[in-house]
Amino acid sequence: MPSSSYYSPSLTSKSSPDQASWGLATKLAELGRDPWGHAGYVNMPTYRGSTILFPDLATLDGRKPAPLRYGLHSSPLHEAMKQTLCELEGGAGCILVSSGLEAVTLPLLALLQQGDRLLVTDGAYDPTLDFAEHFLPRLGIQTQRYDPTDTAALQKILETHSDCKAILIESPSSQTFELTDIPAVVALAKKHDVTTIADNSWGAGIAIRPLEMGVDIVVQSGTKYVCGHSDTLMGFCVANDEKILRQLGQARAFIGIYNAPDEIALCLRGVRSLPVRYEAHRTAALRVCDFLQEQREVSEILHPALASHPQRALWQRDYASSCGLFSFMMEKKGEGKEAREILARFTDELRLFGMGYSWGGFKSLILPAEEQGLGRKLLPDVPNDRWLLRVHVGLEDTADLVQDLDDAFRRYRSAA
Repeated sequence: MPSSSYYSPSLTSKSSPDQASWGLATKLAELGRDPWGHAGYVNMPTYRGSTILFPDLATLDGRKPAPLRYGLHSSPLHEAMKQTLCELEGGAGCILVSSGLEAVTLPLLALLQQGDRLLVTDGAYDPTLDFAEHFLPRLGIQTQRYDPTDTAALQKILETHSDCKAILIESPSSQTFELTDIPAVVALAKKHDVTTIADNSWGAGIAIRPLEMGVDIVVQSGTKYVCGHSDTLMGFCVANDEKILRQLGQARAFIGIYNAPDEIALCLRGVRSLPVRYEAHRTAALRVCDFLQEQREVSEILHPALASHPQRALWQRDYASSCGLFSFMMEKKGEGKEAREILARFTDELRLFGMGYSWGGFKSLILPAEEQGLGRKLLPDVPNDRWLLRVHVGLEDTADLVQDLDDAFRRYRSAA
């Protein structure tokens, strides 16, 4: 059995005192780089390999410190990525994993055991719900959904079920974008000694930082905004509690989770420009929303930053920004197979909006929400006479994106 230091990630040090006054954009651009330690290269070289040599037996057996032990999850790239992501989310330690879904599932596997109950927002990412409801029961772990908009109902669940050990928050919810009152949920969780886990892929550490609200673990799909170029997969967990970080590190080591060096290098490259890109996505998305609000077929736009969103006040209280991801409801024309064919006239001839999974990259995307599952289950489903379309607004010229959608609406009307 390897020594415990193999499993336990050391807390990643934050920026030095002279860097404390830097803004987040400066920190993300500067941290984790050492040009003069790498022949002047601005970006960290890509370290590939499995074996890391120990200088002596004392280092090998843990009597002397060895921050890098094995290439499975140790390299200068790993350390640079972790330091930068800790600054992004305001955490003390970071665990890298290979995808956003793995970032969600690792804490559940690390912290829950037979007989425990997990509470998960019913609007969560469908693969998250699938894992919680179809895999965790094999381990004797029960999952119960809760309505993210009803804190009183959540309180009743916690008072009724003493076996609740973790609450999984995703705010906004996937597809239909309900917000969770995170401080209220955290207060309830602490009262009942329940661990809170927040998926912050939408907020990306830019719009909101749940750790500062008392959340125990923040997870992100680095595949999305951190990478920003749709060319790699990565996820990560950030926390402040040393015990939790040790548990996450042990679970990662037991499972053998691995991050390819090239993928870390691509995400480290992407995070340098994250604040600028995030703001560009925000601005463009709101402009696209302005256009959609003018279309007679659009009955509702599900975007927390809009004045029409029912939880706009909560968004204004807790969020500093918004991103390029939202949904809208569009009048369905025709019935049955014919309706699907008419919808295809809208989607299939788009020149700039592509159809594909994921989001957060430079490419604009649009997808019928039913292709990934509807998400919200406690509220009434989308009416039968409406399509729910999820949009990610990329970095193309916004006027061109609006024109692309305008042409699509014209085709949609003529097809009907």
